[in-house]
Amino acid sequence: CASTGLKRPIVSPEAQNTLNFLFNTLTVEFAFCAYGKENRKVVEIQRIALPEIMWATFGNVQFGPCKGRGFLGYGHSHLIPGGCALSGTDVVNFMNDDKKYAFLQCTGERFRLFPKSGMSLIEYSTPSPEPKVPPP
Repeated sequence: CASTGLKRPIVSPEAQNTLNFLFNTLTVEFAFCAYGKENRKVVEIQRIALPEIMWATFGNVQFGPCKGRGFLGYGHSHLIPGGCALSGTDVVNFMNDDKKYAFLQCTGERFRLFPKSGMSLIEYSTPSPEPKVPPP
């Protein structure tokens, strides 16, 4: 069986707890910094931290850079059910940064990892939160 070269994401319980708390508490899109390590088969997200957030709405977030040892890539949330894909703006930003991975935290699918090589999709599923409803 030939290898696809795609790495399986593993999210530590601590990192998943942070993502679940943010997703279930905030009513606006949020950005996060994913830290961890990788090997030939696995991308292990060990820690989630928040970058400086300049502003956020239900569908957008503007944030500052992430720094530090073990930084794997940027992530953000998509609050609309069924919207767990990189937008055109997300793809442009991702292709212009120097990181190999982009991450999404979403309703339903919950967590997705996008490697830069070919924009192939890898999913990591966790229990689904209640869908967010845009503010009136």
